[in-house]
Amino acid sequence: VRVMLPLDCVARTTTRTTRETLAKALRSVADAGADGVMVDCWWGACEGERPRAYEWRGYLALCEMCRDAGLSVDVVLSFHACGDSVGDEGCEIGLPEWARGEPARENMYADRRGNVTEEYLSLWGDETRDARRGDRSPLECYRDFMAAFRAAFATFLTGSADAPPVISQVIIGLGPCGELRYPSYRAGDGWHFPGVGEFQAFDERARMSLAYEAAACGKPEWGRHPPVNGPSYNCDPEGNVFFAADGTGDWNTPYGKFFLSWYSRELVAHGERVLEHAVREFDGVDASLGIKCAGVHWWHGHPSRAAECTAGYYNATPSPPADGNGDVDMVLGCEPRGYSQIIDLCARFGVELTFTCVEMRDVEHSPEHMCSPEGLLAQVLREAAEAGVTVNGENALARFDVDAFAQIVRTDDTMMTSSSSPDTACVLGSFTYLRMCDELFEPQNFDRFARFVRDM
Repeated sequence: VRVMLPLDCVARTTTRTTRETLAKALRSVADAGADGVMVDCWWGACEGERPRAYEWRGYLALCEMCRDAGLSVDVVLSFHACGDSVGDEGCEIGLPEWARGEPARENMYADRRGNVTEEYLSLWGDETRDARRGDRSPLECYRDFMAAFRAAFATFLTGSADAPPVISQVIIGLGPCGELRYPSYRAGDGWHFPGVGEFQAFDERARMSLAYEAAACGKPEWGRHPPVNGPSYNCDPEGNVFFAADGTGDWNTPYGKFFLSWYSRELVAHGERVLEHAVREFDGVDASLGIKCAGVHWWHGHPSRAAECTAGYYNATPSPPADGNGDVDMVLGCEPRGYSQIIDLCARFGVELTFTCVEMRDVEHSPEHMCSPEGLLAQVLREAAEAGVTVNGENALARFDVDAFAQIVRTDDTMMTSSSSPDTACVLGSFTYLRMCDELFEPQNFDRFARFVRDM
């Protein structure tokens, strides 16, 4: 069990008093039996001033504190901004100003109204160089950041015969909140649960990619623009034409399947491009590598699984086509792949997958929202077990109650006995508790947490 540190813990521990407070908190979670912590290493904080000017001192000091407390550290290389997502309250860390390129709007994701988000650079500009970045592309910026991190933290990334490395895992951020997904549901855009979110494929480079893909498969008319009848941030699946399940929804037509498949494949291709650099830069270290995936559990019970689709996870359950176009779907490779593409990516690069919503139960949610965190988690664990990929869990929301802790333990127990074959047993590699805060250290809450750690 690990504990996620506050989003701005390094920024706030700049005085002797704050460092001593953090050191005391680290000793407390270690005494409770926790194995380590997880921390966001922010691109905007470590390379914010100018390209290739890195500031690691706060994170180096944190690694020393964790080593002294007997805790390992999972480091998330966070190439996203903080402040607009659920759970970001009270923390504002932007992308490096220079990294946005010129003009900045062209390098950001855009929704159908042309609104852009500055939470993460658009994947369709991955290989586009810009003078403001030091004549580098975003991919080259990520690569250089990883190389500099490895050089600065070499002693913490290397273990010995007597002790494992202090940094046990480096998690490569691949999107908003460090997760491989699109910024389809952001509080900064007015989104609130359980809205299905919006497609983020309306920037110019995204539209060019879509047009090219449509022409390549002999359907140029499909590439004129992304779905203009797609959902708004806060509608439900039946509240728009694209995701309706009454037989009229475009999601279950050859065109809709083509778009959703392209949208999902582009996301996976982005993960592949970044991971190709990551495995090279961290080759030979003793720490493992990982990525994160979001637990978009709302509307999982709807055939379209619309909220997952807008986030880039083509996990729909389409009905057989009534128009004889099933062969078209197969020829175009447009059948839903669930999470298998991402899991295959992990298997190919030898990285672990962190997945959220482990603490949630289906019965905790209103039936009308068709939430199924348990069903979604079971699907991901099953697909990962079949591919031999380690899954690490997180809770999606801060919880201190007995029910949440019991659900996490129950999930872990269920996974360990869910397969008759030891070779495909669904076992959590680790669990990270979100998150360290003042409320966690209230006596009743901390007693529950300590019991939970013992139970795990």
